Amino acid sequence: MRQLGGIVSQLLNLRFDELGSVFHKAGEYRVGKCLSPAFIFHDREKLNHIDRGPFKNDDEYYQALISVFLLHAQELRLQHNVFFAPIPILEGFETSQSRRSAVSRWQDFVKIGGKIDSGQNRLDYCTAGYLLQQMIPFLSGDAIEAQLRPIDGFPLCHPDLSASNIFVDNDLNITCVIDWAFASTVPVSTALMTPGLPHPRDGTEPYLDSAFKSGFITNGTYDEAKLNLRLWKCTRRAWLFTRLTLLGGLQDYCYFKELYTSAYKPAEEVNISALFKASQKGDKLVDLAKELADDEEWAPEILKYEEDYFAIIGNMEKPGVGRKEAALIGIERRAIARKITMVSGLSQDFVADERLWRWIEEMKRDRSIHAT
Repeated sequence: MRQLGGIVSQLLNLRFDELGSVFHKAGEYRVGKCLSPAFIFHDREKLNHIDRGPFKNDDEYYQALISVFLLHAQELRLQHNVFFAPIPILEGFETSQSRRSAVSRWQDFVKIGGKIDSGQNRLDYCTAGYLLQQMIPFLSGDAIEAQLRPIDGFPLCHPDLSASNIFVDNDLNITCVIDWAFASTVPVSTALMTPGLPHPRDGTEPYLDSAFKSGFITNGTYDEAKLNLRLWKCTRRAWLFTRLTLLGGLQDYCYFKELYTSAYKPAEEVNISALFKASQKGDKLVDLAKELADDEEWAPEILKYEEDYFAIIGNMEKPGVGRKEAALIGIERRAIARKITMVSGLSQDFVADERLWRWIEEMKRDRSIHAT
């Protein structure tokens, strides 16, 4: 990670006048429309009426990310994203088996009513988008640029840096970084983000952040005293913002809550559910909710998809069991998922996070103990 910090430090010296992707034309490298993942992944290249640049400043760039994010939330599939049901990750559980069990419960829960592409989930993501738009000033600004002058312009960035794109020798020295197809110029706050490894969506530990910063400072021409805490906070905010707008992460609710808290520093813990419900009373989101409302004609198809899923889930959980036992497993899992769905509709601040899945596992464990 320290070596990557050094590489980023060198890239920061390659400045261009605009924000966008780099093209080779007529013997020169020029910045054109932005082809970074946020503008083309997940079928986003098919979206119309999107400003893809090149952009003149940070604000234009971040506003464009919000625009493509909002259109994605309204028109494209949401893949695995349910805002108030973040996908369980290993850090929230004592064992990998517990995490796998939680993922299975999560899958059951989101199958009920087709939550992923439901109108309510799309509305929640659009609400997040409008709130993110208000946080753009907290992502970068003159404070960061002033610390990195006299160089002006926008640095080059590898937006898809992952373990599969980095070659090392036997001593773990980086020998090559490949897959520069999406190389683009970005705001400084984005360029300074600690790469997530092995996958770009992966978070980083504090010791990895420290190693990255150390490599950046050692190999650069920057005064360590000037690279203050505020700058690195902005890079963390930029990372959270990027994960959210790309819709490629696993913990969107957690990303949003951390970003909101970092930006506004509320005196008390913020209730994100209440914040969203209040925002959704505004005229713009009221009208959008009507547009996104689930079409009743799709209800039978969604129900059939749900039934087909739970009809086979027993054999997937316990391959080789009898038909009756497999059916009972599916019935039980569907009943639990439906109860969670019912509770989520009644609660004002419901979030299906790791606390819920750990509690269910504990209840099942206790029931098994009492049964024996």
